[in-house]
Amino acid sequence: MLELRLLGVLELYRDGTLVTDIQANKTLALLNYLAVTARPHTRPALAGLLWGGIPEAKARDNLSKALSTLRQVVGTHLTIVIFRSHHLSLKTCLLPRTICRPNPPPSSVASKR
Repeated sequence: MLELRLLGVLELYRDGTLVTDIQANKTLALLNYLAVTARPHTRPALAGLLWGGIPEAKARDNLSKALSTLRQVVGTHLTIVIFRSHHLSLKTCLLPRTICRPNPPPSSVASKR
């Protein structure tokens, strides 16, 4: 089982053990982004999100390396689906459903004057 800890320091646990195989912060950020959004993303969108300030070819190369690392670490939890372009997503059904999100702001009630 995978467990992502998103509050404070980003951490990944596999079967209760801290995973230290991910050295790059952006690789761990990619994993967390895929988990939190829980929907497919295109490779160009992810490369632009994480490496938007560098040339496109280098951003694609960085994404490819990050995905290779994630495949080794999370295995079958990472799915690449081919539609018209490559889409990436996590099999979120395999992740625990305990992702913490801040409470929504209280609804404002408009007062009549």
